[in-house]
Amino acid sequence: MGLPKGKTNNPKGRPRGAQNKVTKELRVLVKEFLERKMTDIDTVFDELQPREKAKFITDMLGFSLPKYQMLEKEPEPDNSVNLYEIINKQLEKQHNDEKN
Repeated sequence: MGLPKGKTNNPKGRPRGAQNKVTKELRVLVKEFLERKMTDIDTVFDELQPREKAKFITDMLGFSLPKYQMLEKEPEPDNSVNLYEIINKQLEKQHNDEKN
């Protein structure tokens, strides 16, 4: 039989909800990659059909929005990739370029 819920034999272990080092580093690398490739992504996105665009956006939101779950406390900010912000900035830039 295991330990009761909330008990551990390693009291100095990683805090609940904390990401491991590899996850944080990977998120930073993905974010930097996407920022460099945004113009390529825009070009490909523009060529997609409406249904494919919706699927692309839905799939990408999974990388920026937290999964829905009950939280006991407010999550701490992390370095996660926020594709919504990246896409929004790119769309604003395109909109401003079209105006000028």
